[in-house]
Amino acid sequence: MTAKIIDYQLEYQSFADVPNAWRNTPISPLYIYEANSMRPILINGKFCAGFHCGFVGDGCLFAVSIFKGGVDLFAKQIVWSANRNNPVKAGALLQLTAANLSLVDGSGALVWSPNTQGKSVTVSRLNLSAEGNLMLFDKANNLLWQSFDHPTDSLVVGQRLGKGHKLQSSVSTSNSSDGFHTLSPSPDDDRRKQEEGQLQDLVDKGSDDMQSNVAEVVEMMKVAAWCLQSEYTRRPNMSTVVKIFESSTDVVGNLKYDFLNDIIPKSEQTSASAISPSLLSGPR
Repeated sequence: MTAKIIDYQLEYQSFADVPNAWRNTPISPLYIYEANSMRPILINGKFCAGFHCGFVGDGCLFAVSIFKGGVDLFAKQIVWSANRNNPVKAGALLQLTAANLSLVDGSGALVWSPNTQGKSVTVSRLNLSAEGNLMLFDKANNLLWQSFDHPTDSLVVGQRLGKGHKLQSSVSTSNSSDGFHTLSPSPDDDRRKQEEGQLQDLVDKGSDDMQSNVAEVVEMMKVAAWCLQSEYTRRPNMSTVVKIFESSTDVVGNLKYDFLNDIIPKSEQTSASAISPSLLSGPR
């Protein structure tokens, strides 16, 4: 069966069945999503999965973003991307087949595909959950792959930084490629030092820049830990984080440094419950 290439429409579903394909094709600049450098494929609540491009049209990511709301209703923040180190141009194609999900460039060369090797099953559906988790399912509704297991530089409500996972900063706000800073779950010894208030012992001793700014580095560690608290209600909002950076408030004490909790249980993965914006931490 040949996949049908979907035209961009005003209404979008939160899932797509096999087979399907979506071409990265510029739309009219008067189109609300195109004006915001987005070419949606799936939308669920505040989250959108699709092609996210630079303002000049080149350098597009297949990504998941969250609508920030507020004054600019369609302002967005990318929370996960598949090809951050290898942006594609117009003409790229996202293909959903029984074999896998794949992103190819205009010449047909493979750019990205999720790792489903070793799973002797057939892909049936691509789904974007209300929590912003992009997932592949088989015909029996078994989870084959999910973006929550492969974080880039952000976490969203319901997503945990599990063992073996890491967050890696972008080079800059205009360059999404891997930056120099990473955050990952700590080994037991590092967690003990964190809990005992010995964060300075974790600062990279091989970096002169880090060592000359130990106090600031430790403060950033505390802010990061606060934003990653397993109890979402304990996480700071954006205004609080801004006040920390302005030195008008301090990071709370009694932080928990256990970020090794499992990803959301499978029973909750297909939940369509609405997200409360108040639960979103500021920087992710």
